[in-house]
Amino acid sequence: MGSLTYVEGDLFKIAPKKADENNLVIIPHVVNDAGKWGKGFVLSVSKFCDGAEKAYRTWHKRGWLYLGRTQYLNLMDDGSSANICIVNMVAQTYGGKRPLFYNALANCMDEVAQTFTLREDNPTIHAPAFGSGLAGGDWRIIEALIEDCWLRYGRGYDVTIYYLPGQDPRL
Repeated sequence: MGSLTYVEGDLFKIAPKKADENNLVIIPHVVNDAGKWGKGFVLSVSKFCDGAEKAYRTWHKRGWLYLGRTQYLNLMDDGSSANICIVNMVAQTYGGKRPLFYNALANCMDEVAQTFTLREDNPTIHAPAFGSGLAGGDWRIIEALIEDCWLRYGRGYDVTIYYLPGQDPRL
């Protein structure tokens, strides 16, 4: 079984240091199905790697953005030496009382677990407290999905959730 750790701090200042040829860092986060990229965690994603936004916008133009889809951007494929994979999990609509769809999120998270299960480069998951901010989800439910999909599934991933000062999702 994997472990779940919470860290106060900037994910992009900490997580990339853990990536090398023997350690894959997976950075999943929630995106919407409407082609809207410009608020919340995606701003940090764009500063770290503009390829994630470009890939997302390409999916939108092609009509491939729909709930439950998962998009991967391996930074090594972009010529970076970092063994990092940004994962856009389409689990949010644009607007509404609670834009997050738990069923779509669970589908995306399960796909992430299955995709990386056979990897030999010791994958770990480093993520923001996704789905609970602008998406309006309940962190207790999301944390249960993390346990079901990533901690207990297959080999069990070590998961680190990052949050900014004063924004601990458990409170």
